[in-house]
Amino acid sequence: MLTPFDGNVSADRFIKERISLVEIGFRQHENFVAELNAGLAEKLTAARIQDHTFPAGGRGLRLPGKRADGIQAANDKLNATFQAAVNELNARFRQAGCQLHYHNGFIQISEDQTIAQQIETPFWKLVAEPKWHNVDHDMKEAIDSGTQEVATPPSMPLDL
Repeated sequence: MLTPFDGNVSADRFIKERISLVEIGFRQHENFVAELNAGLAEKLTAARIQDHTFPAGGRGLRLPGKRADGIQAANDKLNATFQAAVNELNARFRQAGCQLHYHNGFIQISEDQTIAQQIETPFWKLVAEPKWHNVDHDMKEAIDSGTQEVATPPSMPLDL
């Protein structure tokens, strides 16, 4: 990653390898955050049970407040920190004028920054939820293959 360009490989490959490494790092951290988010409800329930089982004023050192509030605040901070990193990466792409955009684990070409901010970003946030995984996957495949058309399912009539 830190090796300077020496001309032994093409400039295209040199840049793509580094962008790919950044993409993989962001994707792995996004998956890590998603796993923590998936287990959040269970942790909050356990914390609420502990608050009722071991009320304040008991033995031992205890910080004031509810455990569930602390867990929620830590999770919110983790999500906000990751989103700030994604926003910074996308801002750097815009400043460099390279027409790239990171969303849902992938760096892809985004030709118009206004469209990226007003249409693509809200769309990718919407399909980031686990129940929309198939839509997210199909759209990424369509974009990567160069065809931005999504096939109509056979069961759906074409003349609506």
